[in-house]
Amino acid sequence: MVLGILSDSHGNVEAIQEVIRRFLAAKVDLVLHLGDDYQDMLFFEAADLPVIAVPGLYCPEYRNPTILNRRIENLSDVRILLTHTPEVSKFDQPGDLDPQGNAPVDIVLYGHTHIPHIQEREGVLWVNPGHLKAFDRRGHILSYALMNLTPPRVDVRILSLATGQTLINTMFTLKH
Repeated sequence: MVLGILSDSHGNVEAIQEVIRRFLAAKVDLVLHLGDDYQDMLFFEAADLPVIAVPGLYCPEYRNPTILNRRIENLSDVRILLTHTPEVSKFDQPGDLDPQGNAPVDIVLYGHTHIPHIQEREGVLWVNPGHLKAFDRRGHILSYALMNLTPPRVDVRILSLATGQTLINTMFTLKH
């Protein structure tokens, strides 16, 4: 299964359209959008790409109790936590999962920081695909991620939107 992962698109239509082209070329099976802006998932739906999304902290959907702020998805027998933030937030709703808690997951996908990052923590793979925000003052280029799930192996690449070059590449072996 090939996953296309993005976060912090912030309504940047040009970047979203380019990511859609890249995801279609990579034959992505499912898009995972990690918030900011939640409604940006509609672009992927319009391109006939299946998408699962969680809202960002400042999205009105984050305060909507019918929309999960954090969710665990079982994809190819891999348990993946989708969250906008890598930690709890003062904006969390009652019952929201703690990303750093003991949720039974293999992978945590998060955004919010705009910093592309891959790290193993206590047997769990943590991935931040970076951001697609048009005007970002944090100093990181626009990026997204592709993840190939072939359990027990997981291959993750974070790619530059401008060049398509791989910024970070990791192979991870699941512990279960």
